[in-house]
Amino acid sequence: MEKNERVIGIDLGTTYSCVGIWENDKVVILQNEFAQTTTPSIVSFDNKKINVGKSAEKTHYKNNKNTIYDTKRLIGKKYNDKEIKELRDKLYYDIIENPKTKEPMIKINNPNEKEIYYVEEISQIIIEKLKKMGELYAKQKIKEAVITVPAYFNELQRKSTKMAAETAGLKILRIINEPTAAAIAYGLINENKNMKDRNILIFDLGGGTFDVTILLLSYDGIAIVKSTNGNSHLGGEDFTNKLVDYCVDIFQKENKDINLKSNLKGMIRLRNACEEGKIMLSQINETMIEVTKITKELDLNIKITRIDFEEMCKEYFNECINCINNAIIDAKLKKEDIEDIVLVGGSSKIPKIKEMVKKYFNREVLLKNITVNPQEAIAIGATYLANVIKGNIKDESVVLLDIIGMSLGIEIYGGKMEIILKKGTNIPFSSSKIFTTNVDNQDSIFINIYQGENEDDINKNYLLYKFSINNIRKGKAGSEEFEVIFTIDNNSCLTVTAKNVKNKEIITVNRVDNFSRLNEKKYKELLNNNREIEIINNKNDLMTLLTHEIEKGNPFANDLMNNLLKDNNVIDDELYNLYLLQLYPNDN
Repeated sequence: MEKNERVIGIDLGTTYSCVGIWENDKVVILQNEFAQTTTPSIVSFDNKKINVGKSAEKTHYKNNKNTIYDTKRLIGKKYNDKEIKELRDKLYYDIIENPKTKEPMIKINNPNEKEIYYVEEISQIIIEKLKKMGELYAKQKIKEAVITVPAYFNELQRKSTKMAAETAGLKILRIINEPTAAAIAYGLINENKNMKDRNILIFDLGGGTFDVTILLLSYDGIAIVKSTNGNSHLGGEDFTNKLVDYCVDIFQKENKDINLKSNLKGMIRLRNACEEGKIMLSQINETMIEVTKITKELDLNIKITRIDFEEMCKEYFNECINCINNAIIDAKLKKEDIEDIVLVGGSSKIPKIKEMVKKYFNREVLLKNITVNPQEAIAIGATYLANVIKGNIKDESVVLLDIIGMSLGIEIYGGKMEIILKKGTNIPFSSSKIFTTNVDNQDSIFINIYQGENEDDINKNYLLYKFSINNIRKGKAGSEEFEVIFTIDNNSCLTVTAKNVKNKEIITVNRVDNFSRLNEKKYKELLNNNREIEIINNKNDLMTLLTHEIEKGNPFANDLMNNLLKDNNVIDDELYNLYLLQLYPNDN
């Protein structure tokens, strides 16, 4: 394989992220500097040093206002969205509203750093970290990737994720839904070739999002997505929050004169203890949540049983089953028609989840017996697909027919929505609608595009964009007609074009919404910020790499480390690659 063909697959998770590369005819899930295959999706800012992953996580309790996490739940959203309002009370850093775009932004409390960050910038920094892991492994620059998103991500969330990856220096070959990537990882598509058609259900419960996807695997190896359902604000973080609230309530009842929630450092330590306790309860029936000196004088020691945990999370667990039921209804199937279920995501390891899924289907042996780590499956599928697209893997069996996860429509008279692109439609797909002038001398037409399923009340759907057609030739009402074309591509991203019905002239369609997250100014700003971040991270990554190579006995590493410590130059890409050439002379 030529060096310029190396590509990566990225699972950008709420709590953990993962990256893979193709090596020796298999996917290799890459390890970070702590020899772990999953990297915490956390970024901290500390005196112009940017920490990502485990190093950021370790400093969280003492740098709480500048340690940023759970941004996948913020991306592509508006500040006053219900989910964001609820989330703001749970996060320990400051979220403010962009007065122009109405999107949430992150405020850093550090005099040596710029103060305000776009949510996409935090995702960009995490992606840059994953990209660098690929470059250290491949010993060359990585320029292309497939990145995954929850199947239930809306249009803005997808485009915001794509922008974060592009401004991290990656060309995105494809945005793929996480459950579809899992199906590739488990070999289900290849496994079914030349067999009868069968339906499988991918149950993907991660740290912050939940998806159910039903795929029809045809005998000729084609995977057709029949339906998808889920909740982009449901996952392991919610279960941890329940444990935290439970522990706070018990502590407050015993210590009524202490406001534990005002003690940020103590709350972060409690949250970490609850996260560990949640994981332990998947293995044992009871555990202790222990935080020494949660206040200056008091310790926190609370016993939690698995039954306690299951009871406090019952509402969330039931919603998971409701989503399964809705996905089956949308696919026009019965639960007896599902032949295999694959559980994906770290939270799918919870015993009660497995129990409830088995009970719903009433079949003990239904769950797929697989060996792939659920936390790595999505990155494996993304990496495999990336290399199929690039031609590094000759596999004609990976044919994916994905669908629109949520309907797209336009606002019509009476506060209703007319669906233009219906949920469940295979992509790519185009649909069009004729618009006419309604009054004499009308010189513009405005089109509001929403995403959702409620046709009777537009306000119960999600406003995506506002478009306008301007400079219309004035005349009698109805004298001018325009065909507006709505197109969804393979990445489930929307474009809108228009043409004059009479003369077929292409008409410019203008974005007029103030909350556009993809404006040119912001994109350029993110690109410039990425340049600064990459220069900082280049030196940090080189120091980590050289430390490892010194431990492994690389004969060139000691001298290069000494040079790096003395080097006052900016470590740009050219100088970074020069260090790699000297560190691995036999590989070039």
